[in-house]
Amino acid sequence: MAGGPPNFLHMVPLCVRCSQPAVAVMRYNYAARSVSLEPLVHVPSPGAGYLMCARHADRVMPPVGWGRVDRRRLFVVTGLKR
Repeated sequence: MAGGPPNFLHMVPLCVRCSQPAVAVMRYNYAARSVSLEPLVHVPSPGAGYLMCARHADRVMPPVGWGRVDRRRLFVVTGLKR
């Protein structure tokens, strides 16, 4: 490779609000009248969710009368010792 290793920076998914690295996906579920937040495991296809940084994901407020489901905490691995 001439010029060093390839630059993969352009492949980092970014928050739709501030362009910081994304850590979560926000999705609207119109049938359930809820907003869900999930950890960013893979980049969703266009229109299937909104990428968000931790700061903006923490501040998501659902529309009046809707619920907010935060599934990000379910994926946290703890270091418990036996």
